[in-house]
Amino acid sequence: MSDRMLQIQLPQGTVFINGLTAVIDLRTFAQVFLDEIYGGLSFRDRVVIDVGAHKGYFAAYALLKGAKATVCYEPEDSNFKALALFSQTIRSDGRVIEIHHEAIGSDGEMDLYVSADSWAHTTVCRQDFIFSKVVRVSSRSLATALSNARERFSEDDFILKIDAEGVESAALLRTPPELFSRVGEIIFEFHSFSGLPLQGVLDRMNSIGFECVGFVKEADLYQLRRQILAQGEA
Repeated sequence: MSDRMLQIQLPQGTVFINGLTAVIDLRTFAQVFLDEIYGGLSFRDRVVIDVGAHKGYFAAYALLKGAKATVCYEPEDSNFKALALFSQTIRSDGRVIEIHHEAIGSDGEMDLYVSADSWAHTTVCRQDFIFSKVVRVSSRSLATALSNARERFSEDDFILKIDAEGVESAALLRTPPELFSRVGEIIFEFHSFSGLPLQGVLDRMNSIGFECVGFVKEADLYQLRRQILAQGEA
């Protein structure tokens, strides 16, 4: 396979498949658009913060389902290239996509462990996995990302999606609770190699008002919803 970009035309724009990582990319696309693993989220007129945006498939899905805007964070070069190409094809109807070539973790810079698999890049040093290289990348904390989104979209509710290979637990545990006040739903993929227990994450988020309302077993996805919303919908 070459690194030629293959295209998939969607109503909101064109997403791209890298020939070198086509098997993984197509599996990721299928999870989002065919399996609809994010189908339980209420996107309409919300701002989506996409941590670990990969090549933009989730962002495209969110916009297709009515999201007002997507704010995407992706640190790896080849994924970000495809994400940027997608952003240039958006068929604008007033909806917005922001893309940031950054990791989420801490403010400044971090090591990114780059994998041959396009969905396995991580800022968590894993002893059980062979990475092709380590590169230094720009990064910001989840607290900073949420603060910036609150300033940029001052009147809107948020969905927070985290699929960033081990970043999720520390980010959710360490971000000040007040920064989640405008987040209506959270969906994250849990990775045990982060070294932080899932139950601790769920307990912390429950203590600040989020109830676990869904689980997608095949993707280790946990969906949380602010409890006042869950009660209002009951």
